[in-house]
Amino acid sequence: MLDFTLIAKKGNAKTHAKWSPVATCIMRAEPILEMDQVKINKLTPEHKQELVARCPRKVFSYNSIR
Repeated sequence: MLDFTLIAKKGNAKTHAKWSPVATCIMRAEPILEMDQVKINKLTPEHKQELVARCPRKVFSYNSIR
């Protein structure tokens, strides 16, 4: 696991080329999602499909064929 401490400074391209928009970097934290497999296995296929449909970020999928 990596742990970062970052300092952000605002600047513009007139001051230095490193502030040019072609050299930007975007970082965002990805959440860690853990689901209780015992509880998931107890759900009916209809409930699993509803769980997938209700996810606002559309990160889940359900394949009914196993």
